Amino acid sequence: MRIKWLAVVTVLLSHIIFIPDASANNCSVTYGTVSGTTRSAQITTGSGCVWAVPAGVTSLSYLLVGGGGGGGGARAIANGTLGGGGGGAGGRVFASTLSVVAGAQITITVGTGGAGGAASTDGGNGSSTSITYLGSNTTVGAGNGGKGSNSSFDQANLSGDGGANNLHTGGASDWDGGGGGAGAGGAGPNGIDIGGQGGTGGAGGIGVSSSILGTARFFGGGGGGGGTPSANSNETDGFGGTGGSGVGGSGGGGAGVAPTAGAANTGSGGGAGGWRNTSTDAQRAGAAGANGVVVFTFTKATAASISSIAITSSAGADRTYSLGTTINVTVGFSETVTVTGTPLIPIVGLSSRNLSYSSGSGSSALVFAYTVQSTDLNLTGISITANSLTLNSGTFTDTGGLAPTITHSAISASSNHLVDGVVPTISTSAAISITENSTTVVTLVASETATWEILGGTDVAFFTLETSTGVLSISSRDFEDPQDGGGNNVYEVSIRAIDLGSNASTSRTFSVTITNLAEVATIGAPTLAATASKGINVNITISVDVAGKVRFFVNGKRITNCLSVSTTGTAPSLTATCAWKPSATGRATLHAVLTPTSNQYLGATSATLNTFVNRRTNTRS
Repeated sequence: MRIKWLAVVTVLLSHIIFIPDASANNCSVTYGTVSGTTRSAQITTGSGCVWAVPAGVTSLSYLLVGGGGGGGGARAIANGTLGGGGGGAGGRVFASTLSVVAGAQITITVGTGGAGGAASTDGGNGSSTSITYLGSNTTVGAGNGGKGSNSSFDQANLSGDGGANNLHTGGASDWDGGGGGAGAGGAGPNGIDIGGQGGTGGAGGIGVSSSILGTARFFGGGGGGGGTPSANSNETDGFGGTGGSGVGGSGGGGAGVAPTAGAANTGSGGGAGGWRNTSTDAQRAGAAGANGVVVFTFTKATAASISSIAITSSAGADRTYSLGTTINVTVGFSETVTVTGTPLIPIVGLSSRNLSYSSGSGSSALVFAYTVQSTDLNLTGISITANSLTLNSGTFTDTGGLAPTITHSAISASSNHLVDGVVPTISTSAAISITENSTTVVTLVASETATWEILGGTDVAFFTLETSTGVLSISSRDFEDPQDGGGNNVYEVSIRAIDLGSNASTSRTFSVTITNLAEVATIGAPTLAATASKGINVNITISVDVAGKVRFFVNGKRITNCLSVSTTGTAPSLTATCAWKPSATGRATLHAVLTPTSNQYLGATSATLNTFVNRRTNTRS
């Protein structure tokens, strides 16, 4: 078989200015190495997707293959005989070179294969493959493969015509399907009719030979035509024609004796074989044509590398990442890279913590992130060890499909990037008791240095809190006049602690119980009704503000007849009187002690009264 080689056309562009379209849909690309520093990029699907020219690349070789045509379905005539469908044509092939600018976008549409024809219908046409560089400046394409026909070659015979493109036509014959034309390599042969025996479908035209991927291979072969069955059940049925050699854009190939679409052919689809039209046999559909392909090759000697690494998040005014906040490290590359999986960067200063890849694939700046957890604590500054980035079963791929060099510098510990994910706890008991008229309640204590904040509470209006020291105070409360919400002398306030990393404790409600304080009774100094004289009764009187019993003393000794004198009158103006009969002359010091009747009051001792007991001036009677 003679192989035709496609001439190569060179397209040169200069003085190019480009603006990449960041919103465009990126193509799915398979990269490979042709040899040495020559790389390949293959795109087998996409409509209007974009591929960016790799960094450092100024020239591309490319090959385009259109979508192959689908094979025609088998056809029957009135007497029940079936004829084979024609094979679909291979997509057209176009190859050239292109001067490019690194980073510029090439818009790509890959032709799709035509659908295989259902029984008694034609296959579908393939669609064209094209690339557009710098808008409308350069647009090239490869045509589609034509459909395999179900139409009869003439009225008496049922063979399908092989599909054609605008370079090569498919073949035909009287019973068996003709082979599809190749993309540019040749026409499809006719089917072979051997009379009463089943005939063989025409082979697909051979595809275009190209060494763009190193070893010579064929692209855009035509599909083989479908074979017809034998006239009698005891004769050998025909085989489908062999598909033309080729990858990408191959036309629908013929089927074998038991026609499974494309199973025995290099072309991925083709014309259906004819088959007996009996109660147990079905007519066969043609097979679909193959999708087209775009192949680029280029020279790229140097893989991308890491150009920078830095902590790019801010810890805020307190320079501390608190619980639930995120630490970001940005790794800069020398060119755009694509990421799969979840690469990691270990954090030095936190126990078994890693920054995980977060975003940036398709750019030159990758962000790694870590969210602070409850046990994380580092008050001297986190750091990153040099060359510690690990792929963790993921991948980095640069614009040429190479694995970047991932060595990088260290990040030193800094006081601007502290970590405190530990939430403070309040250790002060929630139940507190103080006596009435007190103001200082308690000095609050937390598990670490913290500031304090009142959140609310039923009786919050009565409280004040020193935020830095934790001293909790309450306005003076009277046990006998409760003002709390429950009216039971229990005042409630809700408080939380906030540590240096802005982590807030769980709020705690403090219940402050006001207890009663026994008040000191008031007692006046003793007064004498007259000048004291030896042997003559004289009344000693005191004033008090609460009811009780009063004991009177002279020179520190109890006055025998005044050991328990009841008060008289109405509080707070009560008195107690002792009839004192001095037994000696000279200086005398008087005082009294009150024992209140109510336990809400404490006893009181009066001031002293210094007096002089005179001699008796009258004669005893």
